[in-house]
Amino acid sequence: MPFYGLDLLDEIELYLRGKATKAGTPFLDASGAALYSDANSLKPSRLYFLGKNPGGNPTKPDNGTIGKNLVDARGHWNAFTGERWDNNQGGEYSEGEAPIQKRVQFLCKRLGLNIQDVPASNLVFTRSSDVPGHTDYAHDLEICKHVHELIIDAVQPDFIFTHGTVDVFLDAFNGHVIEPSRNSGHGEWMAHRGFFTIGGRKIPFGNVPHLSRYEISDTSDARLEALDWATEFCPRD
Repeated sequence: MPFYGLDLLDEIELYLRGKATKAGTPFLDASGAALYSDANSLKPSRLYFLGKNPGGNPTKPDNGTIGKNLVDARGHWNAFTGERWDNNQGGEYSEGEAPIQKRVQFLCKRLGLNIQDVPASNLVFTRSSDVPGHTDYAHDLEICKHVHELIIDAVQPDFIFTHGTVDVFLDAFNGHVIEPSRNSGHGEWMAHRGFFTIGGRKIPFGNVPHLSRYEISDTSDARLEALDWATEFCPRD
């Protein structure tokens, strides 16, 4: 029987408490985040949102730990609407106003979803400025995959939305692209769609370039066409 909400958070925390990074840091004390949505989102949902891993400087204390993130997730909270993110100029954006936050908000609205109800996470929970700079990505991924299985068992998503290099998601979830990919409307970057196999379930996914760089809005016609194509298998009301 799957866990939901706060019970699922307890199960995730119990599991991660016994894990450590390759350098020996207890996983809950490592800089990063397991969830970008709160416990109330950990229930059946049409969509599971996944990035690659939390960005930012892992040595900056203000960026927070995975353990602190699980505490935050016990309240009414959403990282895409209720956090102030660095603007890379020594300051911060207002709550929910960083470009990637606004793009995730736009995506959810485009799909007819309340962002507060969408379970959101990253493939790997430990923080780095980028994936190439994360020297322990493969090690940490093996730890995080079990958490995704727990979440997916509870959420039973109809569709998984991913952004960023598609290969890392395909490798993690035994995925395959089902048809030729198409141009994303941004340079040579591509959009993809296909299926993941997770916990014995075959789940359709869509993928676009990383939303920190991939601007989507009502005025980005070519990108909206690519986004709609990539998310075609996500049920709408």
